[in-house]
Amino acid sequence: MVVRKPPENFSLAASGIWPKTAPRIGMLYYAGAWRMPWHDIDLELYGGTLPNNLRELYRTNVTDLQGSGFSLCKDLGLAIKFLEYCNRETFRCELIAVYSPRLAELKGTIDVADDLLRHLGWDPIQIGGGPLLVDNGIFTVPDLFPTWRERLNENGLLASAEEALQYVSNYLQLVEAKLIEEIYPTDSNPIEPIRVFSVRTD
Repeated sequence: MVVRKPPENFSLAASGIWPKTAPRIGMLYYAGAWRMPWHDIDLELYGGTLPNNLRELYRTNVTDLQGSGFSLCKDLGLAIKFLEYCNRETFRCELIAVYSPRLAELKGTIDVADDLLRHLGWDPIQIGGGPLLVDNGIFTVPDLFPTWRERLNENGLLASAEEALQYVSNYLQLVEAKLIEEIYPTDSNPIEPIRVFSVRTD
């Protein structure tokens, strides 16, 4: 996915579901999967300014027919092409790869050379919902998660799937206590630790 770099993960218009300021705690930015994926392409697509050749490539190769919330491109060369277009004036986007068993089942997988990938951490996300670190999570109401700040890594993510699941348990306890908002039912929208990688494109 083409996403915003962590400090650029905001919309001045606070449009739709995107934040009006980049999620951070102090100087620690959230660098997970939910960083306005494909937003810059979508703006031009719906604004009618995306070049015709890219429009057709995007509509054909970047889809989310399953309603997972993850529009994935399964062609690395095309993903790099989209990234280069987004960064043609300012370098505010980067390329990431994501993995979880549920996403692999829904979307399939592609092979990417290990030397192109850098593991960023684990991001607990509700499939078809949003990121629990951000949506009413530690990056939004850090005081409700007092023991978790020191467990975030340098990318604002968690160090293992096990830690991500522990965070989810804490999050759901806060939902049950009505301290944060309800989320979608987890039987239809499961929560999974999503493994996030940055992808080297040079």
